[in-house]
Amino acid sequence: MFDFNNYIPEPHYFVNRRATPNWCIKPSVIPFHDLTYVINGEAIYSIGTQKILVQEGDLLYIPYNTFRSAVQFEDAPIECHSFNFFLYDSKGNPVSLDLPIHNHIGKHSNLLDICYKTNEIWSHKEFGFELQTRGYLCILISTVLNILFNPAYVNISTDIRIQNAIKYIKEHYAECIHINDVANVCHLCPTYFGKLFQKTTGLSFKQYLTHMRLNYAETMLKTGEYSVNETALQCGFSDVFYFSKIFKKHKGVNPSSVSKYSE
Repeated sequence: MFDFNNYIPEPHYFVNRRATPNWCIKPSVIPFHDLTYVINGEAIYSIGTQKILVQEGDLLYIPYNTFRSAVQFEDAPIECHSFNFFLYDSKGNPVSLDLPIHNHIGKHSNLLDICYKTNEIWSHKEFGFELQTRGYLCILISTVLNILFNPAYVNISTDIRIQNAIKYIKEHYAECIHINDVANVCHLCPTYFGKLFQKTTGLSFKQYLTHMRLNYAETMLKTGEYSVNETALQCGFSDVFYFSKIFKKHKGVNPSSVSKYSE
């Protein structure tokens, strides 16, 4: 899997396309990347040497400098969200996403929300709209990669019980919370909840809670506003020595070396 954290997308064009009966994409080699999410209808795309039937819930990724054309079916006009963009690495070199050209990912509410928000921003073109579009494009690419390559993300996004559990953990991580507390919030018995949580997220409840607490702790230490002891207590660790031990185990360094706090 490629490292996309340093990739910088540059928006070129966005459209919420609701095709007219005569709609088509004329044959050409595109000088940008095209990421298209199909909401309704059908079309035949020619991409490179491939002909692809595109339907509801499909995702197309067409890299720059690739041949592209499309025609639709008159009785099933296509509706889609299309992002055209340039993509660079942190040094300014052009790069491509290591994605298949065609995937059926289904309808995802969070992905649709990003598309709708982008459409509103791009359509109104108010002050700063390009910067906002770039931000949503980053979120879109991250979401697509999670859907395609991170099973835990898909599992969590489709199970409201686990979503509620994670929300509760985020709101109460600094407190002394037990698996029973979170299971009650989800209206599940603790044993079943524990198995469901691990199956869905890939981590046990305790592992997930510890992971979240340590991430918050790392952020607090880097601000320089909190000592190691204060950070431990505010992130749910009653024993600072245990906190230091577990922090080094997971982060590879002592919390004191991360802290910018000065007495």
